[in-house]
Formats: sequence, C-alpha cells, structure tokens
Amino acid sequence: EFRIKLKDAFQECCLDPRRLPFITAYVAKEEVASPSESIKLMFWLEVQSFKELYTATPNDERRRTHVKRIFDKFLASENDELRGIEELERKLFSTSLGDDTNSNTLSPDMFSLRTVFSQNLGCVKKVEESINDEESPIAIDILDMCQQFIENDLCGARFASFLDSDEGARMRAHLMATNAYINLSCVDIFEACVKGEPYAISYIHHMLVHLVG
Repeated sequence: EFRIKLKDAFQECCLDPRRLPFITAYVAKEEVASPSESIKLMFWLEVQSFKELYTATPNDERRRTHVKRIFDKFLASENDELRGIEELERKLFSTSLGDDTNSNTLSPDMFSLRTVFSQNLGCVKKVEESINDEESPIAIDILDMCQQFIENDLCGARFASFLDSDEGARMRAHLMATNAYINLSCVDIFEACVKGEPYAISYIHHMLVHLVG
C-alpha cells in the first residue's frame, strides 16, 4: 500500500511542471553513478512524452522514429550505431555546460541504461523487435515495461528521501503560492482548438509563448 502511494506521488511530481524542477534538482545532487539517477528520470520523462504525443501524431512513421530515437539514446547496446545521436548530444551539452566542458565526457554512452536492464533484457529486446518490424504498427504501450522497470527503481527509498529533504520542503512551500495544476491531454486541447474553443486557443498561445521564450 505504501509503495503504491509512493508511485502515485512520484508520477504526480513528474507530470506537474510546478513539482518537477524540485525532484530534478534533488536527483542531480545524488552521487554521480553510471548510469545516474538523472538519466533514469530523463528516460521516464521521454517515454511519458511519447505516450502523450502518441494520439496527436497519428502517422506511424513518426511514432516509429520517436521510439527509435528513445531506444538509440537509452537502450541500444554499446556496439549499436547511434544514428546521429552522438553529435546532437555533444552540441546540447556543450551549450548547456559551457565551452570549457571536456567533450570526451559527453559521449552518448553516458545516457545508456543498458546495464540497468541487464537482469531484464527481455523487455528491451521486445522494443527492438517491434521497432524493426515495419509491418506492424507502433503501439502506445511499446515502452511501458521499460518505463515501469525504471519507475520501480526511482520511486522507492530515493523518492521517499526526496519527500523528506530540503528540496521536498521547498517544493511544498512553492505549491502553497501557486494555482492548482491540471494535466490536460494534448489531443483534447488540439481538438478543442480546432473547434474554436477560446480556452483551448488561449492554452495553445501560452504554450507557444513558453516554447519561444
């Protein structure tokens, strides 16, 4: 029962943009490991993003490309071709970390979660087989087993420690001064926007301003 409550709280923290910066900051302070807790959290968020955009991107080729990108970045074996991810990640990190960053430390291997799945490679292989089977459509739950595996790892004692930490206290104080967050479906927003609903149009404008800013 307590474990279920922790998982629900973990998901709520990750899906709520008011809470996410605090758990991200806490995870970043964890002792550096390979792979680090930050990479696991990044993987969870990218899978969640894929599922949220799934219905809004009905083209199966785009879905396959999205899943393939996630797989190559986090789950591909060290001997697999990285398909352009290496240069992209180097550029992103050199920009965010500064010009003095040693480029040798920015290898895409730092994102690999392959070792985490060493005892559960079955779910990784199923994802790979689904990606390579171009005759079958990409399912929305293609990465669910992998995401669940990482979620179980993240939302145990580490997450409980976050809730009791200074970052957790800052998060609760921050929430007291903010409006309630409602997790809206992208599909619902887009459909309402097409119908000309004022609230949806305003929401889309806010999203665009946020992205441009």
